[in-house]
Amino acid sequence: MKINWKFLTTTRGILLIVGGILFSFTACAIGLIVFLSQQIGSSDADSDAPQLPVREMTELLFDEKKTAHLGRAEMALYDAITQGVAKKDYKKAHSFMTECVDEAVEAVGENSLITCLFLDIQGDIERGFEKWSIVESIERRLLKAVPDKAQNQTLRTRARRHLAEALEKQNRYDAAVKVYAENVAIAEQIDKQKHSKTFARTERALRPLARCYESNYDYDQAFAVSQKLLAIGANDSPDAQASILCTQGRLRRMQHRYAEALQLLNRALALDNSDSYSLVCRGLIYEDQQNYKAALADFDRALAKADGPYWYFDRRSRLHTAVGQTNEAIDDANQSLKLRPSADGYIMRADAEMKAGLDQEALADYTMALRIEPDYQPAFGRRAVLWEKMSEHDKAIADATRALKPGYLKAQRCLDDDYKVDMTGGKMPLTVLTYEIRSKAYRALKQNSLADADAAAAKKCEQEWRQFVSTH
Repeated sequence: MKINWKFLTTTRGILLIVGGILFSFTACAIGLIVFLSQQIGSSDADSDAPQLPVREMTELLFDEKKTAHLGRAEMALYDAITQGVAKKDYKKAHSFMTECVDEAVEAVGENSLITCLFLDIQGDIERGFEKWSIVESIERRLLKAVPDKAQNQTLRTRARRHLAEALEKQNRYDAAVKVYAENVAIAEQIDKQKHSKTFARTERALRPLARCYESNYDYDQAFAVSQKLLAIGANDSPDAQASILCTQGRLRRMQHRYAEALQLLNRALALDNSDSYSLVCRGLIYEDQQNYKAALADFDRALAKADGPYWYFDRRSRLHTAVGQTNEAIDDANQSLKLRPSADGYIMRADAEMKAGLDQEALADYTMALRIEPDYQPAFGRRAVLWEKMSEHDKAIADATRALKPGYLKAQRCLDDDYKVDMTGGKMPLTVLTYEIRSKAYRALKQNSLADADAAAAKKCEQEWRQFVSTH
């Protein structure tokens, strides 16, 4: 066994040696903190690990009161991980980590880097449980606590990134963009100071900013950020450049700027013709243009290159249904359900079955989709179409009403793939068709005033959708 003497001369090595000599819980806790801080740095390639206050930690070894508090903090951290995180028990994880941070504050104060590292761990645990409002409060507290010094920029950058993520998950996109942008400015400054050739920090900071803009339907800003990524990665590998071009093509598709989108995706495929995702994105554009033959060709190529995720089969099932190839559509839906049983998979199979005249089978699959996701409004909308086809007007009205409850497929959401009409080959949002189906059912029951109101609502929704498309 070879001894790494160089390691023993480092801060980490010295602390571990001292901990072994003194058999101190605190020294072990500090050793754990140092290890975790190392992971903070190593998890961000081409970045600097936060410097640790060696003098402060050494002095702690001889302070009995502080040692006791940090010992309890260590045990609380251990319990949070073993009894909370490992067993997926959020209540215990939250409680023990709160105790851990409180003990650390009692020992070394709010602004100690030791406390800040515990806060960082607490934030990561809350992120794992997707408690985004709590993550936000922890990261804000961390940013106030950690000293604003050059050696702490890695920790502060992490805190800002996690804060922005928490804001984004709460749909507070404008606030998230502001925080992400702060990280971009700092990353650019550090990369320039270090004369970085790869601008890796800047690239990492730009990617979540682009995603956040896209989530907020600000496609032009997302595209502008992707242009910066493309410029930074001018010397990157062809597949890395192709990935960015694919993203740009997808963004232009969301704006219905199909000529630009196709041009970008063709460039991506010229750089990396093995990229199945670029093929799928181009196939979706062809579908939007109702060029189903070309769309199927791209999906066939994508799935021939590699076993795609379940939703590739969902989308190809939808294309087969659009061109009347119902057997192939059902086969693809079966493959999707085999890979991952989902409401969408059952809906795609039901769509094909309904088009093939297998109404009872379609009814069973729509119902199964609703068993998986009881409040899944698109499934109610699809089943309403089937009920109306079967002249079950009351049931069609009931399902359409459930589909049209507040929040159902708002106009802007209808630009996304999952909210396009597939079984009829039409391009209107499902909201429009659902109003039309309910109007038709009301009219069949001689409830003409309600039928007229739904017809007007369908027309208004269509106008709003077209207006959104024209401005985005």
